[in-house]
Amino acid sequence: MILHFCFTVVTEYKNRIDKLLTETQKAHDMEKERFKDVMDSCVAMKQQSTICQSQFEDLQIECKKVREDYNKAIKELEKMKSAG
Repeated sequence: MILHFCFTVVTEYKNRIDKLLTETQKAHDMEKERFKDVMDSCVAMKQQSTICQSQFEDLQIECKKVREDYNKAIKELEKMKSAG
């Protein structure tokens, strides 16, 4: 009788531990997937940031060229006005 009671207690304890382990594993798997999603998102944002930085630098170069062309045109216009 006592042996049967001990067996029942041990079996219930084992079942509770198994259930807790399963729940913990599920939570770990979900957290691992969430972490992977966050890391993928970070990589994508870093790539997007790099693209934006490159585009910004290209626009700065283009803007500088336009400004230089504008200044040349103003100077030439002033020369024409003073010559004419």
